[in-house]
Amino acid sequence: MSDKPDMKALAEQVRAFAQTPRMQELKQQVEALRQSSPEHIRKIRDELREFGARQRMQLGQRGHSGVEPVKPKKRGRGRPPGAQYPGDASIIAEMHREIMQTGEVEYLPVARRFVSHAKGGGRPENIARRLERAYRKRFG
Repeated sequence: MSDKPDMKALAEQVRAFAQTPRMQELKQQVEALRQSSPEHIRKIRDELREFGARQRMQLGQRGHSGVEPVKPKKRGRGRPPGAQYPGDASIIAEMHREIMQTGEVEYLPVARRFVSHAKGGGRPENIARRLERAYRKRFG
């Protein structure tokens, strides 16, 4: 078996593509440009240059084509923002009971007392802030 493409099949594909509506439209546009006056062609060329210069200025002269390839965003360390800790719900309820009993106005000191009960990684201060945020979100 040969690695060469079947030339007859390839020629048939090219003929079929040439008959597509898009190809016919492109042929008409090329023919219209061929019949255009030299002044009209110069005007189109100048407009394209001007458009290209504006586009390069807007893009900050990046790269040869004026377009910088899009890089995927790198995810930061740790859990994504808004990630839920389902185990915090019972701790938040206990915090609420204690706050209601003691009449505490500041939530962070109460949250610090419950840090040892909370699951999840991180420094104790960050866990306390997380609990406080969750409390404020639930109980306002």
